[in-house]
Amino acid sequence: VKLPPPRVRSWTRLCLPGCLSVSGPLAVTGTEGGSLSVRCRYEEKFINNNKYWVKTPCFLSGKIVETAESEGEVRDGRVSIRDHPRRRLLSVTMRPLQLNDADTYWCGIEKPGVDLGSQIKVTVVPGKSVLVCTARPRCSGPEERGHGAGGHLGQPSGFLH
Repeated sequence: VKLPPPRVRSWTRLCLPGCLSVSGPLAVTGTEGGSLSVRCRYEEKFINNNKYWVKTPCFLSGKIVETAESEGEVRDGRVSIRDHPRRRLLSVTMRPLQLNDADTYWCGIEKPGVDLGSQIKVTVVPGKSVLVCTARPRCSGPEERGHGAGGHLGQPSGFLH
């Protein structure tokens, strides 16, 4: 029986809570259109293992992004992952957040047999339009779009959605 290459096999691994091996927050919340960062710590013995970020159930879905042998930052679309081996820290950033990013994810560590991981619930709340005022300190929000007290500001300098 010929097995698929290891890279393909690893996408269908079973991952289990790592207890003390991998730890991260239980839940994080971000705003639609913004960014969300998650940090997971791991034991020193896993410094050289591949680390990844995956939606659950992890044994049914592919990894979103993965490091290989403690390399620096890896980006795939809107998600980046960075391994900080000296600090035994894995950081994941998702940006810009979309409402459908809300789900349960894992910070995972590949190892022979069963992978280890820390399960994290990601919540995304709807974003709000915010007026960024650069010309007059008195403008305070969307209701003043482009107008300040005492004068016209022209086009708004930017909206965060």
